Amino acid sequence: MNARPRRGRGPKLVLTATAAAALLLLPACSSSGQPTGTGQLGQISGPVTSPGVNGSGGPNGGPSGGPTITPSTPSTPHTSPPVSHAYPTDYANAVLLAWGAKDKPYLTLLTSSSTANQMFGWGNINTHWTLITSEGAAGSSYTMFYNNGGDYIVVRTVNEMTSSHQWHAGSIENWDQMSFPANPTDYAKKLVSGWMTGNKPRMDYLGTTALTTLLQGQTPPSPDYTATYNSTLKEVEIKDAATSTDISFIVDPTKLGHHNAITGCDIGC
Repeated sequence: MNARPRRGRGPKLVLTATAAAALLLLPACSSSGQPTGTGQLGQISGPVTSPGVNGSGGPNGGPSGGPTITPSTPSTPHTSPPVSHAYPTDYANAVLLAWGAKDKPYLTLLTSSSTANQMFGWGNINTHWTLITSEGAAGSSYTMFYNNGGDYIVVRTVNEMTSSHQWHAGSIENWDQMSFPANPTDYAKKLVSGWMTGNKPRMDYLGTTALTTLLQGQTPPSPDYTATYNSTLKEVEIKDAATSTDISFIVDPTKLGHHNAITGCDIGC
């Protein structure tokens, strides 16, 4: 962890732990510089505690805040499974498994033709997924995962359809692919999005392991957080009155657009 004193600043502020965790649906983005990996399919870890809420300087809120990818209208359900596939007991995980196995017929059966085409259009994705949490809203379940490449996905399933073993019950509510922004404020927001969802690989890719450890022990900001870049100090300050968050990330401008451009923090460390 790199930290340095700053003149004209008062004592560091301590992040509170009073803010309730909320679902996070991040806006879609892509980058040719995303990390790739070859993790094992189906190794879904247990949920991380208290996934954070999103910031106004970043993505929108959870399911109640409106999807960033409009789920396709389910087609006429199939009542009988194909010979090669029984109906999955974990529908959201089955969607990820079919995607990782490049099993397009099965992925189409689980979702829709348009959704399957969209997912395969995202390219070769790290297949070692970790479950963040699963929450219900308005007759649907929203299951959130991140992978070892720092990507983030929300799989939506229709509860009525899965309870009656109907196919085409799944869709992608949100997809946020790992990227390395060239703008310092956007870079910091990307790290904050990883902080909010407990996406450790994303935080490690953008910052340092010491900073990741620090942030995982703190409450992330509320949806009203602000991110301001100070070009003189080369820091991005993240502030949120609702959670008393005030932390400044130190940025190495020469690394923007690449790995580990955030080298530590100043205030709030």
